[in-house]
Amino acid sequence: MVDNEVLARVLQTDVQTVQREATRLGLENKTFENGWITRGYITLIRSNWHHLNYSQLCTLLSCTEKELAFTLKEDDFLSVKLGGFKPDVQPTFYRKLTEAEETKTCEIGDFVRKNLIKNKAQRFDFYSYDTPCVTAEYEGERIVYSFAAVYGDFLLSGDFSSFPEELLLKLKGCGVNGLWMQGLLSLLAPHPFAEECEENRLKRIKNLNLLVERLAKYGIKLYLYLNEPRSVSTALLPSSLVGHTEGDYSAMCSSQKQTWDYLYSAVKYLVERVSGLGGFIMITMSENITHCRYRTHTNCPRRKNVPQEELASKIPNTILRAVKDANSGAKVIANVWGWNFSMEWTDAQVERGISLLDKDIAVMSVSETALKINKGGVENLVIDYSVSCGTESEYTKKVIEIAQKMGHSVLAKVQINNSWECSAVPCIPVFDLVVGHVSTLRNDGVKGYMYSWTLGGYPSISLELAMRVGFENEFNLFDWYKERFAGQAEPVHDAIKQLCSAFTNLPFDVNLLYFSPLNVGAANPWYYQNTEREATMVGFPFDDVKTWRGVYPLDVFTSQLGMLSKEWNKGVDMLSACNKTPQIAEILRFATVCGIHFESTYLQVCFNSLKGKSSLQELVPLIERERILTQKLYEIISQDSRIGFEASNHYFYTENSLLFKLVSLEQLLKDKDV
Repeated sequence: MVDNEVLARVLQTDVQTVQREATRLGLENKTFENGWITRGYITLIRSNWHHLNYSQLCTLLSCTEKELAFTLKEDDFLSVKLGGFKPDVQPTFYRKLTEAEETKTCEIGDFVRKNLIKNKAQRFDFYSYDTPCVTAEYEGERIVYSFAAVYGDFLLSGDFSSFPEELLLKLKGCGVNGLWMQGLLSLLAPHPFAEECEENRLKRIKNLNLLVERLAKYGIKLYLYLNEPRSVSTALLPSSLVGHTEGDYSAMCSSQKQTWDYLYSAVKYLVERVSGLGGFIMITMSENITHCRYRTHTNCPRRKNVPQEELASKIPNTILRAVKDANSGAKVIANVWGWNFSMEWTDAQVERGISLLDKDIAVMSVSETALKINKGGVENLVIDYSVSCGTESEYTKKVIEIAQKMGHSVLAKVQINNSWECSAVPCIPVFDLVVGHVSTLRNDGVKGYMYSWTLGGYPSISLELAMRVGFENEFNLFDWYKERFAGQAEPVHDAIKQLCSAFTNLPFDVNLLYFSPLNVGAANPWYYQNTEREATMVGFPFDDVKTWRGVYPLDVFTSQLGMLSKEWNKGVDMLSACNKTPQIAEILRFATVCGIHFESTYLQVCFNSLKGKSSLQELVPLIERERILTQKLYEIISQDSRIGFEASNHYFYTENSLLFKLVSLEQLLKDKDV
């Protein structure tokens, strides 16, 4: 993952020493893959966050401290995913091993050589797989995130590897006509309090135009996701402009004309220089610090009594005014995520917020927001990211109805391929659930869709299915199964129905999705002693079962995960009995990985709840089963480079992290007799 010379600099030793120690660990003859630095750097950061200090991390990544700070802040909340602070660790330098340490290291090396699998798949090779294709043209927006797009500042370098031609061709074949990416106005337009030089800004503008042209060849438009006006270092702001403040950053106060003048001029500057831009998508509640009421409460004395809906609607209105004044055809889409109970909005505020939007602004709602569910007798509310219980909520139905009556076009944000329920596969094969969800939206007149967040943008069979369900008048699900699986249609459909039924047992809660091992699966390390560490959002689950389970009592949580795993594995067995055409083999692989993640999460809940109360000897059956799952997952990633990857987290696990897990489980089994 990192060149030997770089490792030597980090560890303050020489290349020969690095090679010698790698050989002792059974990792000889490894070829450095440069993609890890440019496309897998989040994996490197996460893997070394608790082992290297800040300076050493910069050496490892060949970046400056300023560049690393930007990555942590702007790469989709990476600093939050890492826990919100940098652990204070001593520098990790090489020293000569003792005789006992050499012996132990060689034992590990022997174990690694015994278990090492030669990769058949090249990391970051995502698009050499067959994908389905639709031929019809559909009305409305069909937007996804590029499966492996770098979230940070790639426009400066002009590296378009996040948008390869082979991906664009496959996405077009699936019916996609829009891709979204993060836009940061301070990098693309003049900012009164940003240090960005004009030369870099013009480079980004030039590359943004080139990207728009690149996509246009495939009939795909580019949409920028804006969280604006972004917060600024408080030290740079005059006191009159200091709005809501968190830590060292403040919103440019929304009571000041200068704030709105900046937003207007920045957007106008951008669209005047980038022709053909598809539009802007905005979340105006809760994502980043933008206006003074961006969350429920504010510490800005000037705006504490201003209704949230007024500021939440004023941002897209200001952006639309700039777009119109520049004679741009860019579409402005207000995603009303956060315009609900999570921010303590009343129904009247929601309706008023929509009424305050200019009629030319499209309204987008997350389909399952405020969906009422009951799992194991426990009632809960979904906010988003649900495939397992995904259907249109009454809240979204009402938002769509209000928006349509007021003359707005509407879009639904859904997760089709996957969600944080298991983002480590390109597609969770629960096709019947997808059909039920999209059919409901279609019946309500929805003709525009955002099919993914950073996760879920792979050109898969599930994405193709969603297109057809949403737009074909005479769609028939079993006819689709016959088209895709021919003589295997019936047994495949039976297996998928079993997976769908099993998936509904997931004890859905945002804590489970964000903090549990659902996304890292069997890669999460096991320790018999409690780590006392708190789980982080889609980052480090540790052994923090209390956080994982959210609103669920431990017994209900464990029972639901157990049912999910048991019933899901039945569906996997049914798929395994089908003839292995390439498409069925792929679906089986995805289903198997999901099953490993679900069962491993269940095992980890059991293990971490029992350790300290039970002897290690009593926990051996759990450890041995986890070892089997880890080995199986390791075998699968050697065959398919897509497994374990998500755009805003990069690889959740690698060959080395799974080998480490196997080593640690082996040690636990040895310790049982101590």
